[in-house]
Amino acid sequence: WAVAFGEFPGANFGVGHDRRQREKASRQEVSKLPTETFAAEAEMLQWSSARLKEDLRRLQRLSDMQMGRFSGGSAARATHHLLRAGGAVEKGELVAAVLKARGGDSGISCAVCLASYESGESLRVLPCGHRFH
Repeated sequence: WAVAFGEFPGANFGVGHDRRQREKASRQEVSKLPTETFAAEAEMLQWSSARLKEDLRRLQRLSDMQMGRFSGGSAARATHHLLRAGGAVEKGELVAAVLKARGGDSGISCAVCLASYESGESLRVLPCGHRFH
């Protein structure tokens, strides 16, 4: 019981006295976040290879501006580097790389309300790479 009631110096154990209020972003700050239009995998499979390559390049540039590193993981990064070197990539690999760069499994639902995205929805992209609507 001693542990449960916080008899250790500095222990908080979920008691609210040490919580800090998070600073909220203003509407102006949110409106400055980059946007993208959600596209499901089935929709991307209909895109041309050129469009997929351009989207992967755009995601790389966005990542470089925000975080200084590519947020699509090693598979998407490898595909991007292969393309930059002039290598050939299957369309399915391009779609997979774009999906990874757009957040992978976490990129199909809102990081705030957890609802699944609908095709064509406009999303805001946080500096960490998470998306929300």
